[in-house]
Amino acid sequence: MMETISWVGFSQGMFAAILVLAKKERSDSDRILAAWLSLLAIEFLLYAADYRIFGKPILSSSFLLFNPACYLYVRSLTLEDFRLRPVQLLHLLPYISVKLIAYLLREPYELDGYFEQDESLWFRILFSVTSVLSWIIYNSRSVMLVVRHRRGLEHEFSTIESREKVGWLLFVVVFYNLYCAFAVVIGAFNVLTGSPSPVMHVYSYSTMLAMVYILGFYGLWQTSIYKA
Repeated sequence: MMETISWVGFSQGMFAAILVLAKKERSDSDRILAAWLSLLAIEFLLYAADYRIFGKPILSSSFLLFNPACYLYVRSLTLEDFRLRPVQLLHLLPYISVKLIAYLLREPYELDGYFEQDESLWFRILFSVTSVLSWIIYNSRSVMLVVRHRRGLEHEFSTIESREKVGWLLFVVVFYNLYCAFAVVIGAFNVLTGSPSPVMHVYSYSTMLAMVYILGFYGLWQTSIYKA
C-alpha cells in the first residue's frame, strides 16, 4: 500500500509542479510552489526507493521540508517586498542534513524502540527536537503572516477579490497544523507503547498526498497579489 501511495505522490507532485511552471504569468510564488511540489515528489520517490533498496523506509521528516516551504510560499504571497534570494535555500539545510545522516546511518523509520540505548539514539533525539522546533517556529510565523495579511486587506485594496483573501492558504495552514498535532500524538503513542508504526506511515504520506492535490489545484488558480 505504501509503495502505491509513494508512486502516486511522486507522479502527482511532478505533474502539479509542471503545471504551475507552465502558467502564463509566473511569479516568485509560483516558482516556490513548483519547487515545493517537486521536493515533495522527490520525498515520495525516496520513500518508494527505500523499500526497493533497503526493504524498509529510512527515517525521514516531511515536517522539515513542508514547514520552511510553506513559510516561504506564505511570505511570497503576503509580503509586497518579497524577493527570491539564494540565501533562502538555507531553510532546506535541516531537511537535507537529517536526510543525509539518516542514509549514512541507515536509520529505519520505526517508532517502536525509538528511545532504546544504541549508537543512533543521539540522531533520533536530534531528529525529534529539530522536527518539533521546525513545526512550532515556521508554522506559527506562517499563521501570523496570513492573519496579518487578511486583517490589513481593507487598508491596501479598494476592492477585495478572492485571490487577495488567500482563504485557501489559511485553510491549508490550519489543516496542516492539525495534521502535525495528530502526527505527534500518534508518534508519541507508538513510541510509549512500543507498537509498530505502519499506521504512522500511511497517515503521514496519505495526508501529504492530499496536500499535493490541494496545493496543485489552488496554486494554479492563485495569482500574484502584489503586481510587480
